[in-house]
Amino acid sequence: LNLKLRMTEAESHVRPEPDRFVCSGEYACKLLAKVGGRPAEKLQAGCALRQVPAIKDPGVQADTYHLLIALDGVWSTIKFLDWLSENLADLGDYRSRIRSHPNVDLTTIMRYTLHPLPKNLEISHETLEEDLKRSFCGVYRHTSVGIQGLATGVPAVHLAVDCPLAGDPAEEL
Repeated sequence: LNLKLRMTEAESHVRPEPDRFVCSGEYACKLLAKVGGRPAEKLQAGCALRQVPAIKDPGVQADTYHLLIALDGVWSTIKFLDWLSENLADLGDYRSRIRSHPNVDLTTIMRYTLHPLPKNLEISHETLEEDLKRSFCGVYRHTSVGIQGLATGVPAVHLAVDCPLAGDPAEEL
């Protein structure tokens, strides 16, 4: 859900609203109803998977596996990226791959971060399916990639680092 949480009275008359809001969990639904003033009947807890889960490819070489870091589609992901940049350096030469959310371009985010990306972090240009095939673990904050990883047999770690909302989609499974 990438919408303004609370609209002003003037905005509500000129800004279109969807027929239904699909939120990442019950907590996000309650918050959108309470703070955002959206009617409860238009809110639904759920999660949209962008790809159909597939079985891990046995042909992938073990040395090509990496830690997959999935960014979410909100601008506060900048703070999360800064936190990652500081802490991934502790992993030394461990391979990590980062994939941005389609809503928030990584190049744009990087203009606002305090730290450059660590040398052991490469940027993904693959599909999510390819990234998951080559991952031994996924790390996420507020995105459905964790569920997609679990569905394909990739362990997923939810990091509650500077989350704008408590909304781990896996909590509602």
